[in-house]
Amino acid sequence: MNINEWFKDPKVLEKSKRGYAHFDLRTDLSKCRKYITDPRNVTQHGFYPFIKSDLEYHKYDKAKGRNLKKRTICYASHIDSCIFQYYSFLINKK
Repeated sequence: MNINEWFKDPKVLEKSKRGYAHFDLRTDLSKCRKYITDPRNVTQHGFYPFIKSDLEYHKYDKAKGRNLKKRTICYASHIDSCIFQYYSFLINKK
């Protein structure tokens, strides 16, 4: 898959739309394509810190019974997520 096909793939576009709140405005790959494909913009880009959240849920084990599990989730800002997604595609392609 070449880069133009990747940007038009409905699954990729849907994955880039993040619904959670962060410090920046919500965006997706189609809106910020020009920005994230220019390496000069990415080298100058100030990445936001991750927002961390702890999830707690109960996991059932036949031997031990019910256990409390904790998992830390980190959310990237919307534009940072698009940059990570784009460069992840480029790295995985190679």
